[in-house]
Amino acid sequence: MTTTAKTHDANFFEKNAAQVRCFESNSRANDDQSGTVSKRPSFLHEFLEMQAEKAPYQTALESADQKLTYQALNSRANQVANYLIGKGVQTGDVVALYQERSVDLFICLLGVLKAGAAYLPIDPDETPASASNIVAKFDPKCILTTKKLSENLTPSSYERSVAVDEKRESFDTLSSQNRIFGNRNITAEDTSHIMFRADPDGALEYMKVRHREAVTQLRSLLSVYGLDNSQRCYQENSLAFDVAVEEVWAMLSAGATVILRENRNTASANMTARFLSEQTITLYSTVPEILAGIEDELSNVNVLIIGRKRCSSELAVKWALKKQRVVSLKNSNDRFPSFSIDQESRPILRPRLLRLHSGKRMAA
Repeated sequence: MTTTAKTHDANFFEKNAAQVRCFESNSRANDDQSGTVSKRPSFLHEFLEMQAEKAPYQTALESADQKLTYQALNSRANQVANYLIGKGVQTGDVVALYQERSVDLFICLLGVLKAGAAYLPIDPDETPASASNIVAKFDPKCILTTKKLSENLTPSSYERSVAVDEKRESFDTLSSQNRIFGNRNITAEDTSHIMFRADPDGALEYMKVRHREAVTQLRSLLSVYGLDNSQRCYQENSLAFDVAVEEVWAMLSAGATVILRENRNTASANMTARFLSEQTITLYSTVPEILAGIEDELSNVNVLIIGRKRCSSELAVKWALKKQRVVSLKNSNDRFPSFSIDQESRPILRPRLLRLHSGKRMAA
């Protein structure tokens, strides 16, 4: 995959700051009314730390050959953070993630955030030239990669790369305890990650997302999808694209399990359906083209998210009649569902949730 994209300098929610503050105010008001007093995460990685404390032995990540609990994921991410800090990574720096889909990729992603930096995913399917262009554009302080993929980097990029598959023993010597990262001077206005999204014309553009924006979106998604720690989600999409937020951050924030699959690119729609069945996947995020090609029942899936492109009401109702709850995101510009259908094919619009790009509040 070769990515050609323009840079979007403005932060994603900048034009909708009033609506974001309104949502956050409503959320705090709900807590006040319920009498709930709890720590509200200000940063993405704090969601994970809370889950590691709440349910340390719950499985967070699962691949063909490895399972990692929330406690283990948090501990290993701390080691990566300490390694990066030791290499001079500071708040405001960018650290690139140029790795195949694996448990290590997610450990590194969290470690970058804990170190106070922003992560920049580079899809391993990018051509060497395209990967080099992305590195040149964002000038990351460090590139966390693998020995195999590091061979694709230019000499200047290679010098700042770290092959994590060769550094595991070094990571293991570092502290795995949560450290006080306040001295990193991280604020909610700092960039958490850089991603791609499609503009209204379908062209890809880079977006810098701040912690505040990402946390606000997560709180909304948790409410819309009704997630809890019993959910199992198939992580299908590239971390370089914003749809991965639904698959990764929303699930980890809820204490659920994210299922990784390495050879996803060669799988047909029905092969994917069989994988979903075998792995008892309960939440599946996909696009209309793939969903339309699935003939098998998805008996375990209870939340079906259709994103990136407009989904026809016929396709949504078809799957709602199969007892799935369908949530449709019209395209990647819509940060909240355009419509939702319950198991009886009735539209659901949740109160106090905002369609930020339209500036309209969704009413029950």
